[in-house]
Amino acid sequence: MLLLNQIAHRSPHAEVWWDSMPSSFVQWRDRLAETLPERQRELFHAGFAQLIGGRGEGSGLLKGSTTNPRLFLESLLMDPERTRERISRIAASRTTATDEDIYWQLYMETFADESRLWLEHWRRSGGSQGWVCAQMPPVSSFDTEALVAQGVEMAAVSPNLMIKVVGSKQGYEAIEALAARGISINNTLSFSVPQFVRALDALKSGYAQAQANGVDLTRWRAVITYMVGRLGAEEEFTQQARERGIELTVRDIRWAEMALFQRIQPMVEALGLPIKMLLCSLRVDKSGTARHCFHIEQSIGSDCVYTIPPAFFLELFESGSDRIPPGPAWGEPVPGEVMDKLMRIPYFCEAYEPDGMPPEAFCFHPAFITGLKDVNAAYRKALDIVRTCR
Repeated sequence: MLLLNQIAHRSPHAEVWWDSMPSSFVQWRDRLAETLPERQRELFHAGFAQLIGGRGEGSGLLKGSTTNPRLFLESLLMDPERTRERISRIAASRTTATDEDIYWQLYMETFADESRLWLEHWRRSGGSQGWVCAQMPPVSSFDTEALVAQGVEMAAVSPNLMIKVVGSKQGYEAIEALAARGISINNTLSFSVPQFVRALDALKSGYAQAQANGVDLTRWRAVITYMVGRLGAEEEFTQQARERGIELTVRDIRWAEMALFQRIQPMVEALGLPIKMLLCSLRVDKSGTARHCFHIEQSIGSDCVYTIPPAFFLELFESGSDRIPPGPAWGEPVPGEVMDKLMRIPYFCEAYEPDGMPPEAFCFHPAFITGLKDVNAAYRKALDIVRTCR
C-alpha cells in the first residue's frame, strides 16, 4: 500500500483505477483474503479498504475502473445462478436472437449496471473521474464501421462509460470518428510508440472535428493504454536478443518497457488535451526477499493512470513493505549500456521508433497477437455460457 499511496503523494494528477468489474470489489477482497494466513487477513482488509474508501466510490485511492471481455467473463462465472437467470430472461424475450445477439444485450445490461456504480462520483468530479471502461467484442477489431456503430451504442448506455477500442489500423480510424462525436476513448491493445503516436493523431483530429461541429466536450477525456508488462513478456523479444548474442536481464527488459513510456509521455503532455497515458499489466519483481514494481518506481511524478488488478494488490501486500524510490524517478534516463543493447534488437526498435511500423503492421506485433488471442478466448467462452443457459 505504501507504493500506491506514494502515487497520490508525488503525482497529484495521477490516478489509480481498479482493473476489474466495479461490482467485483468485495468478492475479490474476500477471495484474496482466504489465500492468506488468518493472522494477516484483518490487515489485508484494512489495506483493501483504503482502495475504495469509506464514503462510497471515489473516496479512496481508486478513481475509476477498467474492464475487458475476459473480466466480463470472470463476472459471469462469479455468480453463475444470476448469469443463468439473466440469459434465460433475454432469450425468452428474443426468441429469434442469435447467441451473439444475446451476448451483446447481456454485455450492454451489465455495463449499464457497472457504470451506474461510479456515476455519482463522475458527476461530482465534473467528469474528470468515475469512468468505467468497456471494450467492444473482438469480432469487430478490424471493421471500422462496426467499431464506430458499436461504440456509439455503448456510449449511450451511460455518460461515464469510456469505450475501449483496440490498436489496429481500423481501430484508430474508429477512434477518430468516435472522438468526433464527443465519445470518451480508451485505446487498448497498444504496445508501441507508433501506436501511441497514431492514437494521439486520431484523438487530436477527432477532438478538433467535435469542436468545429459544436459538440459539448466539457467532460470528454481519453486514455491511451500501454500494456507495459506485456511488451517484455513476449518470447520474440528474448529470442531476437539471443540470436544476436545479447543477454537480457529482468532489469534490461523493464528499462525497455519504460523507454517507450519516456518517449511518448512528453508528447501527451505537450498536446494540452484531456488525454493521459494509462499503464496496465504492471509487474512486481523479486530482488532477494524484497518485491518491487519498477514500472511504478520509474513513472512516479508523471501524470498518468495506473490500473491495479486484484492479484497485483495481493503481490504488493505480500511483499511486506514496498520499495519506494527516495525521490521522484520520472525522467531518469535509460542507462546508456542498456539502450545500446536494446537498439540492436529489431523487436524493440519497431516498438520504440515513432515510425517503427506502419498502421497496417500493428495487428502483426507479437504482443498484439497475444492480447487479441486472450480476448477472443474469453469471448468464445462467454458465448458457450450463453448457449448453455439460453
